[in-house]
Amino acid sequence: MTEKESGEAESVLQARKIEIEAILEQHPALRAVQQMEEMDRAREWYVRNADHLLSAMDALNHDDLGFRLFMMGNEVAWNDEDGTREFFVEMGRHWHNYVASAVTVADHMRELFKEQSEDLHAEYVQKIDELIKPHAVVAFVHRSRNVALHRGVFTMGAAFRFRKGKQRFDVYCDTGTMLNRYRSWWTPGAIQYMEQTSEVSLSKVVDEYAEVVDPLYQWYSDRFYAYHYPTLMGFETLAKEYRQICETLEPGELPPHDPEATFSHPDRPKPPPPRRPRNKSKSKKKPKPKQRKR
Repeated sequence: MTEKESGEAESVLQARKIEIEAILEQHPALRAVQQMEEMDRAREWYVRNADHLLSAMDALNHDDLGFRLFMMGNEVAWNDEDGTREFFVEMGRHWHNYVASAVTVADHMRELFKEQSEDLHAEYVQKIDELIKPHAVVAFVHRSRNVALHRGVFTMGAAFRFRKGKQRFDVYCDTGTMLNRYRSWWTPGAIQYMEQTSEVSLSKVVDEYAEVVDPLYQWYSDRFYAYHYPTLMGFETLAKEYRQICETLEPGELPPHDPEATFSHPDRPKPPPPRRPRNKSKSKKKPKPKQRKR
């Protein structure tokens, strides 16, 4: 190849490099990846706040406050002054953070699918109708965010319970108080949930809500990725060509490429789904190893 031909070939590569740069900067795959990352962060925030709520309740079984509550009897009211007010305030904070993060995930997912094609958005609406709307616990959790924010935290109490022969604490909301004082603030679905019982166990709400929404999150994770996989592969193909051009024009200009950093096919084995809130009161302890007799 003559020097002139070499220069012409380099010019063609430079022009193609600039063209690819412009395409990659505006590529729709970037928006899809951004949306998936935003959903992952919202989901992790929800799980973390649920864990904090459950951990705060579980702490009653191990600290001095739990012992004092035990000495007071089976039930402790909000207006008690013997070291429990701080606990109720803290529980109110954890509860508000939990319901706020749960609503944030739902809002993120709804807005995400508004940006999608009509057929994918229709699938999402169908999944909401199938998986979410039949369950009143979702209406209760989502509406709790507004009620807790605008009307103050609910009346709460710590009740001493016996489960499987072990003494454990739980935190509950008195539904009679919430319905009598704030009925106009609740949606029909939330009222339906509260009318099923005289008190709402917060740990039970966390468990029930996770059981309902987890299948929706898993569907979103699988379907959204599979739907955008062709776009992601288009981006990857262009990025590969761009790297090859850079290596031809200026070897070593780009950092070393990780061959594992690729978009895997949707049909390949997937990583474990996002972890769900863990109710420590239900976790089983590992049996201690038996000691051999000497």
